[in-house]
Amino acid sequence: MLNQKWDETLNQLAQAQLAGPTQLQQQTIWLDTGVSYYMLAKYIDSVDPLQQFVSARENEDMASLDPQLKAAAYYLGDSLLRLERYQDAIKPLEQSVTWSKTDS
Repeated sequence: MLNQKWDETLNQLAQAQLAGPTQLQQQTIWLDTGVSYYMLAKYIDSVDPLQQFVSARENEDMASLDPQLKAAAYYLGDSLLRLERYQDAIKPLEQSVTWSKTDS
């Protein structure tokens, strides 16, 4: 991801998925997969992993302090907007603004 080689990142994440990740590792795989698809403008493919990540963490006591959660909600909402799923985009975008007023 650091080198912005999104296809390569997706291949490595698929391998990590096969290794039987822990719950925390699975969350990272969802986030990184969703962001990679987003960066490749494959918005339809980014939605499910980002939604799984947000769903896994959105009820944290201190969600507003979780930078990964804030980013995931933004990317999810923006992906849904780009897919013209406006009603579906409302919740993650509202979450993103609630958790991070300045960044979002």
